[in-house]
Amino acid sequence: MRITDHFPLTIVVGTLLGAYLSPIVGHVRRRWLPPFAVGVTLLALIQAIQLNIRVRDCGELTYQLGGWPAPWGIELLVGPAAALMVLVLAAISTLIAVYCMAYIDHEVAPHAQSWYYAAFLLLLAGMLGMAVTNDLFNTFVMMEITTIGACALVAAKDSRRAAEAALRYLLLASLASTLILLGIGMIYMITGNLNLTYLTRELETVWRQYPRLATTSLGLLTLGFALKAALFPLHVWLPEAHSAAPTPSSAMLSGLVVKIYAFSLIKMNYVVFRPILGIVAPLRELLILLSAAAIIGGSLFALVQDDIKRLLAYSTVAQVGYIFLGAGLGTPSAVMAAFFQIISHSIMKTCLFLSAGIIAERTGRRKIALMDGMGRVLPLTSAAFTVAALSMIGLPLLSGFIAKWHLFLGGLEAERPVFIGLILMSGLLNAAYYLPVIWRFYFVEPQVCPVIHGDPAGDAGALGAPGSWPPPGIRRRILSRLEAPLPMLLPVVALALACIVLGVWTGPTIAHLAGVAQTIIGGPGR
Repeated sequence: MRITDHFPLTIVVGTLLGAYLSPIVGHVRRRWLPPFAVGVTLLALIQAIQLNIRVRDCGELTYQLGGWPAPWGIELLVGPAAALMVLVLAAISTLIAVYCMAYIDHEVAPHAQSWYYAAFLLLLAGMLGMAVTNDLFNTFVMMEITTIGACALVAAKDSRRAAEAALRYLLLASLASTLILLGIGMIYMITGNLNLTYLTRELETVWRQYPRLATTSLGLLTLGFALKAALFPLHVWLPEAHSAAPTPSSAMLSGLVVKIYAFSLIKMNYVVFRPILGIVAPLRELLILLSAAAIIGGSLFALVQDDIKRLLAYSTVAQVGYIFLGAGLGTPSAVMAAFFQIISHSIMKTCLFLSAGIIAERTGRRKIALMDGMGRVLPLTSAAFTVAALSMIGLPLLSGFIAKWHLFLGGLEAERPVFIGLILMSGLLNAAYYLPVIWRFYFVEPQVCPVIHGDPAGDAGALGAPGSWPPPGIRRRILSRLEAPLPMLLPVVALALACIVLGVWTGPTIAHLAGVAQTIIGGPGR
């Protein structure tokens, strides 16, 4: 057995071990925590890359814990879709961990940082476990680990608002977990299996005897995962949690957490419950309608926000709608677009949140009305934000356009032209709330000069009168410092470049995702 054959287990266990060791590392030497977390996530990324190569070359990889064969033992299964998800989780988490190296002191108290990193790695381990497990109950266990980590990351900021947001998230996540556990219990009653492969095989023969239990189970699982993925109108926990949390937490929640739940819902609907897809068509229609409501409703809510992080949070509600719309339409192009949207949105939204974090940290500003002239003070950060925002709108040659284009094709394949109009309308709504921010960055003179934190001359008086802002001396000093510490700038720039690369060099990604979509809608792999 090659060492890569163990990676489905070691990528989860290694990250869990990192979460366990974080408080110990922080107790010994607090400054070792950031590089330790980066090392753990980087190790997970290396394993994720190797897993994708292994699956590409040899097909899906099965791992049986303790040598116990399924269905008696716990089985991990990594197919093309799971390998892709693992890679996205590890790559984005690594960039956020790098960002934390210079940012964490600004929003998390020193005494809480070891526990913050423990929760960060615990969250990553839970998501990785959800991606690779082939057991329904262990999906639930890993989901609960993910929920605990996510709640801790929201509550890490020492403020009443963060505590209230974390409590709301915990209550609604607990409700979703209860629905999912009830669904698991029902499907176990009629199949006698928790292993997904055996459960699906058994369902092919028993669903005719228990059609109501089978459909009720799928409905409960779908509702639970939709609530955790913030599908409109089940999104009520998301705006406050994402905007109140520390910036790295917001990036994890919006960039990754909602995606792993969307991925799990797609897997449950198309892989596990494949035998009853014909009798649950109304459920898919409901999913499509809710997706359309998410795309429009999320955009309309974003349109009236004056806080940049709340705007980004409501934008996530709309963008999650694209994923579920592609999954609901169910055509090859639509499902492929859903997976492309998972990748693209993870990159775009992480870039936007991290850019907003730099702006808030360097200038103390989160209100959109106070973003005037930011493009001249923080040119690299503003440029990265602009690229990601234009990609969200769907500008050609950027990754967001590719996702919308293939969702457009999916609507044609499904013979539903109304959704083509919906996609076009959503692009206009995206432009309506992102372009004013970009306009303020570059084309509006500031009325009040921002404070550049860490600059001894960075108070409003030292920056000079608005008409001459920013003075050449201050501007040179800002640029000479690269606007922000390098660990904060590098992830933001890398993510902005990724938006461009995915939008220009699309061939390999589209070819791979076409195969992933085929395994979801027409084969056993996942």
